[in-house]
Amino acid sequence: MAENNFSRGIEMQNFFLRLKNRLEEAGSITASFELRQIFAQLSGDPFYEIRLENEFSEEQLRAAEDMVDRRIAGEPLQYILGEWEFMGLPFFVGKGVLIPRPETELLCEKGLDFLEKRPAGSRRTLDLCCGTGCLGICAAKYIPGTVAVCADKFDVPLEYTGRNAERNGVKVEILRADALLAPPEGIGKFDLIMTNPPYVTDRDMDTLQKEVRYEPEEALRGGEDGLDFYRSILAKWSGLLVPGGALMAEVGAGEAGAVAELFSENGFSAPEVTEDYCGIPRIVSGVKE
Repeated sequence: MAENNFSRGIEMQNFFLRLKNRLEEAGSITASFELRQIFAQLSGDPFYEIRLENEFSEEQLRAAEDMVDRRIAGEPLQYILGEWEFMGLPFFVGKGVLIPRPETELLCEKGLDFLEKRPAGSRRTLDLCCGTGCLGICAAKYIPGTVAVCADKFDVPLEYTGRNAERNGVKVEILRADALLAPPEGIGKFDLIMTNPPYVTDRDMDTLQKEVRYEPEEALRGGEDGLDFYRSILAKWSGLLVPGGALMAEVGAGEAGAVAELFSENGFSAPEVTEDYCGIPRIVSGVKE
């Protein structure tokens, strides 16, 4: 019996190495990490490691092959897995919705810090261009008393937001709204607006990585100079902030200066620019006087 287990373990190791080699030959520099994520999902063990006692059915092994094929074709790992972690919480992701990224965690952390310092009755938050709903859901999950509204123009993000709110045990208000237009009437006032809007320039859309092209164009394209959404949000949506309320926005590389200037032009004195983990100016924030 032990010999059979050992032989099976060797087979699994060889299977893993074969898939790893295929990914590396296709250009992956994180092949081991990606495979562990795939096998973790198939095994149901989030801390999956190759072990002699591992048992996978033929169906599971075929599923692993299929997932690797999809990855080699350029599909994002997050879409293949169907979920991804953000701020320590699980979020469903898939075609038609932007994948949450570490840079957006920085935006979320700043928003949570701001909300935590607000009085318990002054924590009404808008996640504008919400995608998966990760910003609003984290605010509702981590900061007691937060009332979160998640707004997006498209059906798929709103559906994902609803599923993700349920998965993480929070209630959020889901609102259909276009950030390029005026806010719907009766939306109310907010203490915090967080947004990760489309900010890729028209020119850069043609040079995106293969994986990024799987994500919805409407969640990426920000116009000729990438600033269309910031202009609209500052001109049409920042008026929803209560005095002392804050607007926080993720921006593309090289856009922080121009966005900070837009903040200043729209009544935010001394907007703050925060660098991401790679030293790139990534978050622009301002407080309404």
